[in-house]
Amino acid sequence: MTAPAAIRLMGDFRISTQLHTQVVLPAGAGPHPVLLVRTPYSTSSHMAEAFSWAAKGVGSVIQDVRGRYESGGRWQPYVNEGLDGCDTLAWIKQQPWSDGRVIAYGSSYGAHCAVELARLAGDHLWGVVVTVPALSLAHTIREPSGVPRLFAHAWWWSSQGDQSTTRGPILDALLRHRPDVLRHLPVAELPESLGVDLPGFADAWETSRDGWTAPGMTSSGRVNTRVSVPPLIVLAGLYDVYCDDAVELWRQWPNESARLLINTWQHDLGLKHRDRNGARPRQRAHQIPAVAALLGWVMRVLDGEAPAGRVGLSAVESCQQWRSVPPTEQGQTHLELSVHRSDFVADPSDPHPSAMGPAEVGDLMARSDCALLTTDPFLEDLDLIGTLTVELGQVHAALPDGVQLDWAIRVIECRSNGKSVQLGHGIIRTADRTNLRISIPRVSQRVRFGSHLAVQVSGHQFPLYPRDGQRGEDALRVSELHPLTRSVEAPAHIRVCIATGTASDLTVDELIGELLK
Repeated sequence: MTAPAAIRLMGDFRISTQLHTQVVLPAGAGPHPVLLVRTPYSTSSHMAEAFSWAAKGVGSVIQDVRGRYESGGRWQPYVNEGLDGCDTLAWIKQQPWSDGRVIAYGSSYGAHCAVELARLAGDHLWGVVVTVPALSLAHTIREPSGVPRLFAHAWWWSSQGDQSTTRGPILDALLRHRPDVLRHLPVAELPESLGVDLPGFADAWETSRDGWTAPGMTSSGRVNTRVSVPPLIVLAGLYDVYCDDAVELWRQWPNESARLLINTWQHDLGLKHRDRNGARPRQRAHQIPAVAALLGWVMRVLDGEAPAGRVGLSAVESCQQWRSVPPTEQGQTHLELSVHRSDFVADPSDPHPSAMGPAEVGDLMARSDCALLTTDPFLEDLDLIGTLTVELGQVHAALPDGVQLDWAIRVIECRSNGKSVQLGHGIIRTADRTNLRISIPRVSQRVRFGSHLAVQVSGHQFPLYPRDGQRGEDALRVSELHPLTRSVEAPAHIRVCIATGTASDLTVDELIGELLK
């Protein structure tokens, strides 16, 4: 790639003898501030962005993480990034073209790299930019409840795991020709069915979210006063699996200069233009380029004028408006659920199917392999914001007490025009049969007068999650599957925050102004 005349492409460097690094600088003698981007997806994938930042007076240091592409060493996802980032940061500070102002900048896995660098060397950074963050291996392949994610792990590990370069979307290709490939049992031995050598696939399941905290926080959730972290900005997508993790990172961040923007993005932050997210048209007011939200913040931070306070904004789906995101969860309303179908048979040979994002799920509403519960119709337009939790007072299964089972939910917006659109899904694994609480990912949704919410309770959501064998065994290692009669009884409720006050109409400039004030 040839750099524009106003930009200097400094070429390749090796740090700690093995980390392949490329530097792109603005024209002029410098020294310059820089963004540090560490990636497992090749430095070449970030060069166009680096040229764009250089044109604005900000350099970029882009690095292949250990074991990927042109960097040496062994590729161990989510293992080495903190220390390798520290070595790279120290190297940058020693360079004549660096003025010492460094912002850690990363998306998805790169966000993990930025956060782990801040954990070890936050007081040497000027800021941290995090978008759609995959914060740890456990955050990518397990639900907050601990239930393993089958599709997500199979997709990412088959394309990226145990190899120095990307294989491509192998799972997508296999599913087109072998739709049942994810039915392989036991799940831990799935690579045999995929036909890909993935020695690390099964071991990755051993990870846990337990004990993870944001940089500068203790395991008990308190601020570690001996650790300093810089200002933070987080971009999250309502239709990205890591949205809740992004919000939690923003809420935990010890530095009060913390900004959060949640938009109707998917994991690619709108880089692929979409007129719709599933069954929902994208609203004109929400079609904002991610870089527009970042540019002003980066420049303010580099000028030593990081905006004060913890400020969050979220798009409200199905309208043109925005609402503030509070630093803590707000009080929630209980919506009573009526049970329309109590008994069902969960059959893992024909598992209840999962759906991705805001899909039209009218066909799934007709399935009998789930309990069905509904709210009363809404008597006015309402904005449902934040965590939505379904509370089930009593469930039953034709098994002895003490046997662990998966209980999955789908929450659906049922509109007065007959459309049924998924709001979200969730799952827990428990031996309890009373007072179950199952949450779906964050919502920011305007529901209209006359619509209502429906909840399906099932034993499976396949292929997002492994099939429960329904005898209490680990779903990753079970080899036999059994149908099981289950039931759900009243009382049951939905617990969710219904926003008060008026939502905001904001232009792009006004939105950025809110983030920077």
